[in-house]
Amino acid sequence: MTDTLAEHLIDVIDWHRTWIKAVDFGSYRRGVAVTDASVIRVPSRVFRLEVRIALYGYRRGMILSVPEGRIDEAISACSSQDRSLISRVNTLSLTFSDVNMIFSKASWGTLDLGLEA
Repeated sequence: MTDTLAEHLIDVIDWHRTWIKAVDFGSYRRGVAVTDASVIRVPSRVFRLEVRIALYGYRRGMILSVPEGRIDEAISACSSQDRSLISRVNTLSLTFSDVNMIFSKASWGTLDLGLEA
C-alpha cells in the first residue's frame, strides 16, 4: 500500500465517519506470518482507528489496529468482485462504501465502520 492511498483512506474515513476515527497509518506492530514449516514474527505497518462512540462492544477511546497486509489482501479480494474498484484505487477516488467493504474484509467481518454520506 502506498502512503498516498493510506492518506486517502484516512480522508474518506474522517469525512464520512460516524463512530470511529482514523488515527494514523505507519506505526509498526509485530505480526505473525505462517510459512510451510514455521510461524515467524514480522513487523508490519498498521492502520490505527479510534473508537469515538462506544458501539458494537468497543469502548470509547479504544484503538483498533488493522495490518497493512490485511488491507492489501482485502483490496485484492474486493477488486475481484468489483472490477471498477481497481480504477478507483488507482485514481484515489474510493467511495465510503468501498472503504466500508475493504475494512470489513480486512477484519474478517468483525469491523463495520458504518461510514455514511
